[in-house]
Amino acid sequence: AARFADRLKKEAGEDQSRQINLAFQLTLSRPPSATELDAALSFIEQSPEGMRDFAHAIFNLNEFAYIQ
Repeated sequence: AARFADRLKKEAGEDQSRQINLAFQLTLSRPPSATELDAALSFIEQSPEGMRDFAHAIFNLNEFAYIQ
């Protein structure tokens, strides 16, 4: 998760919205909805490790773990 967070910062810059969009594209092959984007931004702001904790969360989504 830490390496993924570093990759997001490297490829998307410091803009957290761009980092979140890139994370969704790379892990789920789709952009986040407006609700998901708002929730992710709020989560990152409140989390001690921000983007790293978000990476952990996105890796644990059912949509990431299971093929439908």
